[in-house]
Amino acid sequence: MQWLLHNPIADMRGPSFLAFYLAVLAVACLVVRIRSRLLDPTLGREPPIVPGKLDAHEIAFLRGDTPRLLAVSVFDLERRGFLKTHLPATTGGQLRIGRADELPDCRSLPEFERELLEELKTPVEVPKLRTDRRLLRLAEAHGESLREPLEEDLLLMPAGCRAAAREFTLPAASCFALLGGYKLFLALDHGRHNVGLLVALGFFGVNAILMLGRPSRLTRMGKDYLARLKTTFDDWPAVATRPEAVKSPAAVMAVAVLGIPALVGTELENTWKPLMPRPETTGCGCAACGGAGGCSGGGGCGGGCGGCGGCGG
Repeated sequence: MQWLLHNPIADMRGPSFLAFYLAVLAVACLVVRIRSRLLDPTLGREPPIVPGKLDAHEIAFLRGDTPRLLAVSVFDLERRGFLKTHLPATTGGQLRIGRADELPDCRSLPEFERELLEELKTPVEVPKLRTDRRLLRLAEAHGESLREPLEEDLLLMPAGCRAAAREFTLPAASCFALLGGYKLFLALDHGRHNVGLLVALGFFGVNAILMLGRPSRLTRMGKDYLARLKTTFDDWPAVATRPEAVKSPAAVMAVAVLGIPALVGTELENTWKPLMPRPETTGCGCAACGGAGGCSGGGGCGGGCGGCGGCGG
C-alpha cells in the first residue's frame, strides 16, 4: 500500500500538481467535446428543403424550446380572435391578455390550444407570460409531443446520442474528480489545508467536462435548416409594416422563426413589447441587437436572438 502514498502524482508539489491537473482538464474537455460532436448523425448530410413540412409550433419548439412555443401559440390565438388584450381600469396597470368574451368555434382547435384558452380564463399580464408556471407546463408538455417527430427527422439530437454521450462524459468527469480527491486526501493527511484552489478547480473541471460533453440540442442539419429558413424572411421587416401582414398566418411563421422581435415596427409592437428580449449593453456602450430599441428592424433583431430560448419569442 506504500505506493498509494508515494508515487509521481502523490509526491508532486502543489503548484506542479495544479499545472498537471489543468493539463488533464484541458485534454479531457477536448476529448469529450470532439466525441460529442462526432455523435451527430447528420454530419455531412444535406439540409432539408426549405420551407419544408414543419408548422409554426414545430419551428418555434425547434428554435427556442418551451418559451418560444408558448409565445407563438398565444400570439396566434390572439390573432385569430380567441384571446384579447386589454388594460385594467386601474391607472398604470399592465396590459393583460385573456380569453375573448365572444369566442370563435373552438371545436377544431388542438387540445393544447384549448387548454391554453382554459388557463387564460383569468387574464394574465403580458410580461408574466414568460414566467407563468401553469402556461409553461402546458407548453412543455406540448413540446414533448413534438420532440419525437423532430428527432426522427434528425433536426433535434436523438435521445440515443445523448445517452451515448453520457457513456464517456460521466466516466471522464468521475476520473477527474477522483484524481483531485486523491490529491486532496494526501494534502489533508500531511496537514496541509491550503487546498481551496484545488477544490475550486475540481468543481469547475467536473462541470466543464459535463457541459462540453453534452451534445447540442440541435443537430447540424437542424441548425442548417433554421439558417436557411431564416433567409426566407429577409424581406419580412418591409412586409410587416402593412397592417394585413401582421394579421396573416405568415406573421405566425415569422414569429416562430425570428421571435417576437419580428413585430418591431408594426402596429403590434407595443402590445408584445414586454415579451421582447431586454437590450444588453456592449463594451462600447451601445444597445445590443437583443432588444426592441437596439434594432432598426425586426429581421435584424430576430437574427440576434433567434437561438435564445429566453427571448420569449
